[in-house]
Amino acid sequence: MRRIHQIFIGADQEQLRRATIQRGRKTLCWYPSASLDFRHIKMLEQEGLENSAESPALIYLHTDVRLPEHWDIEADPSLLRYNSRFGPRLRIAKVTEIHPKKVISEVCMKVCDSYNDRNIGRVFFLDVEMETLHRGRLIIIPIPVIYFIAENCSFLVNALLHYRLRLDTLIHIKDGGGTMGGSKSPMNFIYQAAPILKLKRVICDHSPEEKTFYTQSSFRILTDELRRSHYRDAHHRDVHYPIINVGEHLQQISQDSLRAAWSGRRIGHDQLCPNWAKPPYCSYYDWRPRQNPKPNPDAAVHL
Repeated sequence: MRRIHQIFIGADQEQLRRATIQRGRKTLCWYPSASLDFRHIKMLEQEGLENSAESPALIYLHTDVRLPEHWDIEADPSLLRYNSRFGPRLRIAKVTEIHPKKVISEVCMKVCDSYNDRNIGRVFFLDVEMETLHRGRLIIIPIPVIYFIAENCSFLVNALLHYRLRLDTLIHIKDGGGTMGGSKSPMNFIYQAAPILKLKRVICDHSPEEKTFYTQSSFRILTDELRRSHYRDAHHRDVHYPIINVGEHLQQISQDSLRAAWSGRRIGHDQLCPNWAKPPYCSYYDWRPRQNPKPNPDAAVHL
């Protein structure tokens, strides 16, 4: 199993080690189609302060197929601007471009066919700072966010699965940071890879019982992208990264099995408030694996 800093070139690895491992942060949280939504960071960081055993120190991975703009009508749109604020007591203190060993510039056309961002494939390290009250004192917490300009399915296949990275927490909100994120298909293909990712937690805008997973189409999207990625890697053996065909052992998971595997509780608005795209009376849900899930009857599908 690799650490996230190891997927970047040597010149960037030490900076990432200092910001993550040396600060006790080894666990990954991924928000696909994050746009400029940073609300989950405040919730999870506050949770970790109150109970570190319940919520581990996280490294936040954000992806979006387009370079996010600063949605401040009084300023020119810009790249994740230095000192940008995303709500009370949260700001980007520094932005640094970093360079992955494997540039993820491919787009899964079954998920997104409307991208036109020349920045796709770029990655930025955001040194985020959060001010909060802790035990009667105002403290500043440095938080590492790695922002990939990448399409979500391609990132799942070419980063998380390719390097066998483990994912603790998934933020799956509206298939994007407010709206569908420009996707043709919802991001339910991620759940088909959950056993390989060792996924332990999901923050979602549906309960497991209410959510529709579209398992057959989701599995097909993921396996097709795995085949495509494996074919590309096999024809570029001069590249210094391992060729892994995860798809050989991937197992389709039915909707009933997914619902049986997860238990969800409603998140209070004092922890995670709805944003502009969600009605104020709606809520988010915190999913955890059931202690005694029902047996999974699904048969393995070999590619």
